[in-house]
Amino acid sequence: MAQTKARAQRFDAEYTTSLSTKYALNMNFYTLITQLMGMFRYTGKLDEILIDIIEKPLLSWGYNAAGKDPRDGELYIGSVAWQEIDAYGLPKPGAKATLVTRGGHEFTGVIDESIVIGYNNKARLPELTATMYADFFTETDKSLKTALKKSRVLPIPITHDSKLEKAVRELLHKIDEGETDIVGYDGIIDELVDGRDPITMIELTDPKYTERIQYLSKFYDDMLRRFWTMYGHSLSSGSKMAQVSTMELEGYQTYSRIMPTEMLQCRQAWCKKITDILGFECGVEYNDAWEHLNNPIELTEEVADNDDQRTMGSDERDDSDDKADSSDS
Repeated sequence: MAQTKARAQRFDAEYTTSLSTKYALNMNFYTLITQLMGMFRYTGKLDEILIDIIEKPLLSWGYNAAGKDPRDGELYIGSVAWQEIDAYGLPKPGAKATLVTRGGHEFTGVIDESIVIGYNNKARLPELTATMYADFFTETDKSLKTALKKSRVLPIPITHDSKLEKAVRELLHKIDEGETDIVGYDGIIDELVDGRDPITMIELTDPKYTERIQYLSKFYDDMLRRFWTMYGHSLSSGSKMAQVSTMELEGYQTYSRIMPTEMLQCRQAWCKKITDILGFECGVEYNDAWEHLNNPIELTEEVADNDDQRTMGSDERDDSDDKADSSDS
């Protein structure tokens, strides 16, 4: 009976832990997806449709579909199931397909005639990196929480008498409330005379664990920086700024434009199909936080100054070498 109860308690603990981890993973994943959903702003007919209906399938599945229902002539966005594929496994133009919206509105149309499919990127894949980085952030948060708990000053009293145990429990409760009290214990004099400690304290925690928190926080920031560098925000570390050259920074900024540019081009191609084939005027552009991607790469004065200092230092070393060579000759 005791074994069955212990097994049930262990199962409950593991199940609760797995639910908590799964919840944290989903929370981090959808936080990243929600932020990525703000990358683009749609105009025209698509501006009338909620952004998550357009962007969430693109980011989560890799594709989305728009269709013109022949019954009412309206534009609908939803998932699509096609009946024929071409030699490369793609939806075959001219084949019948069924579009279903999130709310259950359904109609059958023809690919590239009444239904057009748009893709998230040229690989027609979802943002798989969001899943990977969501796992990184979840594990880092768990480590931070563990380090925080382990750093608490929390000595644990060990007693060998049930009466003393009860007294200590009451005393700890009063200490938590900010009160003090006296514990009366009949055998305490004898134990003190014999050199015995009536209460033994053990330490299972260590305040030094707080030192690990700053490293975990730095790791979290590094992962966040790596993620957003792929999506148009080249986040440079301030502590490393003096070591970053113009060429290196230009490389990071150029790299950070690759994915957003490709994603924008795929959405523009989809909007062009919606306009040309379905007859609904629409467009797409970078949203406010990504508008800087429309401009040429510009370097800050700080980085330019660092480059100048490097160049000057290099010139000074060259001059010193020349003088040394002259003196030797």
